[in-house]
Amino acid sequence: MSTCRPAKWGSDGMFGRKELTRLPNAYIPSNDVLFLDWFTNFVDYLTENHERLDVKEEELTALQGLLTAYEAGLTAYHELRDQARAAGSNKREKRSAAESYVRPVVTRIQAWSGTTDDDRDRMRIPVHARQTSQSVDVFADRPVPIIDINNRLIHVIRARNIVGEIVSNARPAWAIGCEIWRTIGDAPGQTPEYVDMIRSGRFVIEYPPTEGGKQVHYIMRWVGAKGEKGPWSEPESVTIAA
Repeated sequence: MSTCRPAKWGSDGMFGRKELTRLPNAYIPSNDVLFLDWFTNFVDYLTENHERLDVKEEELTALQGLLTAYEAGLTAYHELRDQARAAGSNKREKRSAAESYVRPVVTRIQAWSGTTDDDRDRMRIPVHARQTSQSVDVFADRPVPIIDINNRLIHVIRARNIVGEIVSNARPAWAIGCEIWRTIGDAPGQTPEYVDMIRSGRFVIEYPPTEGGKQVHYIMRWVGAKGEKGPWSEPESVTIAA
């Protein structure tokens, strides 16, 4: 059976959580792994000194059995937790693949002349705002990338809109979303790659640990249902928090 016993522990405990300051009589750690370490030490010491400390055989046997049962339970918990994490990662990969495939399909259907607003409503995709006969100047709208880098290996991206000197949180009426393009690192001559489209709210990008600490250079542009493309945003360069 695998063991969960730690070799060394710092003041931060497991997963970086610090133990709370305890009263003198609160000697049992709340952290599961630290409790295993404490309980093991306690039972081992009693095993060696039970006669001198007047510990009865039945007490020692009960304590040893409880230690074995707890260690087995903690190991089983960690195994199931790791399986759950793997299942969660697999689920996110499958969803990402599904979204990556479905978005271009939706974009093509949106641009198809035979698609009606009733079709869109039944498919639960955005229904076009009714346009007046007045032409739309798509070059008046330029996105402003807003990128939150406060979480490790995650960028949360939003787009604001600027027309002249007026900045707004609202998406242009003619646009169905804002394309995200990027380059990673500072190697010269890179061609920006398409990432995805923000249709509403925010878009979250998760990076692998191997990308931690690298610079990402984002550019964005508004796009319309009929293929209209607005001007590029100003580049926004941020670091992937490691």
